[in-house]
Amino acid sequence: MRVLRLIVWILAVTFFTADSFACSLAPGYLQPSNYDLVRATEAIVVAQAVSYGISPEAKSEYGAQFRFRVLVILKGRLEKTELAIGGIDSYYGKSSDNDFRSARPGAFTGACNAYDYKVGGIFVLFLRKSDSGWVVSGPPFTRINEEVDSVNSPWVAVIQHYVRIGAIGNYEVEKGELRKLQETAKKNTGNAVYPSGLSEDIESYFQRPYPTRSYGDLIALYNSYGTIPCGRQDAGIDRNRVRVGGIVDRRIKVSYLRGVLIGGSDAGTE
Repeated sequence: MRVLRLIVWILAVTFFTADSFACSLAPGYLQPSNYDLVRATEAIVVAQAVSYGISPEAKSEYGAQFRFRVLVILKGRLEKTELAIGGIDSYYGKSSDNDFRSARPGAFTGACNAYDYKVGGIFVLFLRKSDSGWVVSGPPFTRINEEVDSVNSPWVAVIQHYVRIGAIGNYEVEKGELRKLQETAKKNTGNAVYPSGLSEDIESYFQRPYPTRSYGDLIALYNSYGTIPCGRQDAGIDRNRVRVGGIVDRRIKVSYLRGVLIGGSDAGTE
């Protein structure tokens, strides 16, 4: 629907700007929640990097590959128990175990996603089947290859919950199950099955605009932004002028964009 795309774009340009990131993103890029990421990924595995080699025959832009041994399949089906994944061996470190808000440091070194690994490390790999085989793949700055301590790590537990709920295949039912999971997580803080960052991560799904959200949910989310406090202004900018790509008063910007949406003749149509 045109109006749905418009709402998503408005939310994107209002609250996310390319200036926030180290690499260039398309205008209006929306980073998916971890739930959306898991739901959209073809296969997810926990695998250990067992070797690294440089070879002109490597099917990778890096000219080198890590060989991974699959320990656990969290989603999808793989024909082999080993994977050859392109990357570099200059490792930048892992994320905090119970903080799922961001990708690991390697994702912010200029390539939009992390491609650094270390031999012996255990990683959760989000995979896509290509003509040359399985490759690690996902939207920019997402948690597509996080290092974990073991197959029982908090991030693994979160993914297992999301895979189970995502398999339902019904948007409204999935939302209900996510809320139930969130409440259970709040009551069982510290339980290995319900990591301490799980409740917050689920809330980020409900608060983050994304094309998978329903029209009604996007409208409600959009309207909730109408009372956001003023942000800082660029020096010398007239408060009555709204520059969608600039840093201006967000309250003015939201009011302006809401007017554009409400004034659209196709609101509520395809």
